[in-house]
Amino acid sequence: MTTFARKVDTGEVVWAYQMTPFDQWDYDGVNENILVNIDIDGKKDVPVLVHFDRNGFAYVHDRRDGTLLRAHKFVTVNWAEKVDLETGRPVKVKKHSPFAVGVNTQACPSAMGGKDQQPCSVDPKEPHIFYCPTNNWCMEDEPQKRTHTQQGTVYVFANVYMYPEVPGITGKIKKFNVITGETAWEIPDPFPNWGGTLVTDGG
Repeated sequence: MTTFARKVDTGEVVWAYQMTPFDQWDYDGVNENILVNIDIDGKKDVPVLVHFDRNGFAYVHDRRDGTLLRAHKFVTVNWAEKVDLETGRPVKVKKHSPFAVGVNTQACPSAMGGKDQQPCSVDPKEPHIFYCPTNNWCMEDEPQKRTHTQQGTVYVFANVYMYPEVPGITGKIKKFNVITGETAWEIPDPFPNWGGTLVTDGG
């Protein structure tokens, strides 16, 4: 996914970069961007954009200029050590990066992503706290040589075996602090969580 910001009045692109450059895991982030104002790094009421990406990282940008303020893992992630806050690029782990045709490479999260299209929610009274449905799967990814395409068949060119990270738990609902990267609580589920969350006025 390429994330970018434009000036409202001119349409000028202020900043742009890819969450997962040279994406070898199918982490094409289709996730929502949530706009809130939070207190962060000693500054009050900072307008930010929060994005929980399929690649397993929760990003917090200053939405005025694109500065990356935080990038925390919100599920188990082993394909990257961390995200460099200066460049926005992930620090990849080679042994979890599929390269060789016909060789299985293990990686977390799976190609379904740490979260897919199901949206998180936030209580405006606690704008740094998010409630997110997650996918808790890993995978074995075996690249294949491109031989042909056929209408109606999936365009993957890889054998992907996905499995629950922990047997019997394929999804969770979690309360996550995007500033500290801490999970306050989580509720495991034997089934994948493909529905979004909603915060009511009562908290």
